[in-house]
Amino acid sequence: MVNGISNACERKLVRYFFMQFELHALHKLNKVRESIIHNDANDWNVLIEDGKVNSIIDFGDMIHSQLINELAIAL
Repeated sequence: MVNGISNACERKLVRYFFMQFELHALHKLNKVRESIIHNDANDWNVLIEDGKVNSIIDFGDMIHSQLINELAIAL
């Protein structure tokens, strides 16, 4: 996957972050709460009414995963 990145600097950067994930996060995944998550929270899938979230639409990407991923995806 990383070898498909033609730019050497970008490839090195991606490898660095994969290494950081493996060193600091991978071993903690089994301790993180899991749930069914929407997996696609973004400006186009959140309906606002009177300045507040009213609804969330588009459930085609729902999966069972770490709950913290929902926040990461929305950010």
